[in-house]
Amino acid sequence: MQNDDQQFEEMYRRWYAPMAVFASSFSRLPAMERETMAHDMLVHAWFERSSYDPARPFKAWLYRVARNYAIDRIRSSPPPSAPFDDSREARETETRRDAPDAEFEKNELLRTVRQTILSLPERDRQIAHLAFYEELDSKEIGKILSLPSGTVRWRIGEIRKILRTAVQK
Repeated sequence: MQNDDQQFEEMYRRWYAPMAVFASSFSRLPAMERETMAHDMLVHAWFERSSYDPARPFKAWLYRVARNYAIDRIRSSPPPSAPFDDSREARETETRRDAPDAEFEKNELLRTVRQTILSLPERDRQIAHLAFYEELDSKEIGKILSLPSGTVRWRIGEIRKILRTAVQK
């Protein structure tokens, strides 16, 4: 039993931050639920661990289980009242205005990229997260999101075009 606790703790430490970012891509969940979703996804994955095939990549399995869990939660939740609460982002922007110019420009660029990704449709936000943050290839992303890898490659290209346009403004 102690070994199970230790394994869960290791999984939780390693995967909490990536799951928190992934959970934030589900805009159809109320904001308060998205904040606890990473924890819930990891607990759910732990209870589903018997379905994991060690011959396959763990990361892809975990994201697939997490995505399915989030979809189930979305189906059972009322629609959110507001898609995005940017009050924290506004506070961070005000704080960054005091930074030196180069740092401010870098932060502004990152803010623009973040805002642009947040404005994408949910599926594209998930693709962006898995491709750019988790660095998964199109085949793995396709398995996680139940999409053909060619469609994933095309969407990544379209997302890159959108991001280029946003940062050039």
